[in-house]
Amino acid sequence: MLGNKLKILSLLLFLSFTVLWANVSVEASVDRTTVSIDNNITLTITVSGEGMGSVSAPGFPATNDWALQGTSSSTSTNVQIVNGKFTSSKTIGFIYYISPQKVGNLIIPSFTVNVKGRNYRTKPITIQVLKSGSPKPSQRRTPSPTSPSQVKSNGKDLFISSTSYPDTVYIGQQVTVDFSLYTNHNLVNVSFAKDAELKNFWVENLYEAQKLSFQPTTIHGVKYYGMLFRKVAAFPLSQGTLTIEPPELTCTVRSAPRSFFDFGRRENINVRGRKIKVIVKPLPTKGKPASFNGAVGKYSISGKVDRPELHAGEALTFTVVIDGIGNIEEISIPDPQLPPDFELFDRKETVDKKNKNGKWGGSKKVDFYLVPRNEGKYVIPPLKFAYFNPKMKKYITIATDSIEVDVLKGKGTAKYSAAGRSGIVSVGGDIQFIKPDVKEIPVAKFTLRWGITFLWFLPIELLLILIAISYRQRQEHLISNWRTVKASKALKQARKKLNSAKKASNLHETLGDVSDAIFGYIGDKLGTDPGAVIFDDARIHLEERSVPADTVEKIKNILDTVDSARFAPSEFKIDVKKLVNETKDILTEIDREIS
Repeated sequence: MLGNKLKILSLLLFLSFTVLWANVSVEASVDRTTVSIDNNITLTITVSGEGMGSVSAPGFPATNDWALQGTSSSTSTNVQIVNGKFTSSKTIGFIYYISPQKVGNLIIPSFTVNVKGRNYRTKPITIQVLKSGSPKPSQRRTPSPTSPSQVKSNGKDLFISSTSYPDTVYIGQQVTVDFSLYTNHNLVNVSFAKDAELKNFWVENLYEAQKLSFQPTTIHGVKYYGMLFRKVAAFPLSQGTLTIEPPELTCTVRSAPRSFFDFGRRENINVRGRKIKVIVKPLPTKGKPASFNGAVGKYSISGKVDRPELHAGEALTFTVVIDGIGNIEEISIPDPQLPPDFELFDRKETVDKKNKNGKWGGSKKVDFYLVPRNEGKYVIPPLKFAYFNPKMKKYITIATDSIEVDVLKGKGTAKYSAAGRSGIVSVGGDIQFIKPDVKEIPVAKFTLRWGITFLWFLPIELLLILIAISYRQRQEHLISNWRTVKASKALKQARKKLNSAKKASNLHETLGDVSDAIFGYIGDKLGTDPGAVIFDDARIHLEERSVPADTVEKIKNILDTVDSARFAPSEFKIDVKKLVNETKDILTEIDREIS
């Protein structure tokens, strides 16, 4: 029993010493980092912590570069009582007055300080020693590893360090930008006079300080108090040398009282950081996949369906999730390539953004709502996603797994047959469209039969069930009237396709997007498969719906131009922007007539 108690006591003592050691810090600092050969340097070894007891002064290391001229010391104790708990911390300063013995970059070696049996070592400090008679050096040189701007006002040392890393990146690659504030004076308030400007960058906030919390630090051998007040992830949107404009802060400095009757004074000082230059390289063209759409970073992909078996005419949700590091907000997930008997009804995107250990990323999820039209066993092929990995300096293509879906015979639904545009030929008017009995098909509004006031006494669980049932019925109603819904969204989908035409990498893709936008719009409006649209037949139905003949002729002329240019692109010079805008205007005009 006694042995167990001794073991527990030893463990507690060990943990106590571990805590004490963890709270001890030892740093070396100098009053200047540049000095002439005939001047002295004041070197201070600062030891601070809780429960240190007495600490012996470390001996000055033997060196031919420096001569010891004298020593002194200082001690301060800070006592606090919080919630009845007594804490005491001590700071001891060992001061050495030393003189350089030659000109050049001299190193003050490390000191070893023993605190309660544990040795602590300081970092070496480099001092630039000039010849006698050289211009008097500044007492405080720019004390930052990244050479930040130094702002002096009335002798107050105060500056912002603006750093970015890496400084050379690809378009779309993350640049981490830090803004820190350093001082060796007492600051009581800090506010933004002007925020940083990051033009041609997509910016996400990684960290922003909510209060003043300075920590002691030594930069180039000089002691300062510093704090990181903002960190951002910046994604460059264009190539070239981009400039990040620094923030400007208004800092309130409190001066120490000069006598018993002086309560000190406060002074506002404006301080501004330095500009940052970032070199942005274009993405390489070698090895770029046709499916690449601008994603840069590192990603993974997964896909699933909400059920592997359903009836024809019912809705199927195909969910694709891309997760990783990069500008997750801006990545674009393409529509899936579907089996011929599947219809893409709609899609819904959600984004979850987060800071992953200083790297911006998260996940983007897309729910594709699909409607199978005929029974059978189908396979949803892999959905491919390409991205550029800046670390590996190459393009990578990832894909979902192929998914099997068993579609059963629909409940009271008729079969549809799908056909591509290339497989249909109009001969002597043999192919005809089914003419609707009315020009416009009304969509019934879905409403609850019960009023809200009737449900006040129901338990919240039952109310949630009713809401869920209502939502499900609404979705089924939309799916059962999917042709009408597609007709209402026809113009929106066409405009989206035309916007893609402007961004296409070559003329052939642009012309294809324009053609698909026109046939897709006509197919959605007339309630048929866009791939089965024959323009000569469609013309009749458009004119029957009061669309002017000259408007229809304009669309026909655009299609003729597109077809001619696609087969002989070298002979045609087309203003893509003008073509797309003209197509948008004509489709908008048609939509006003038949909506």
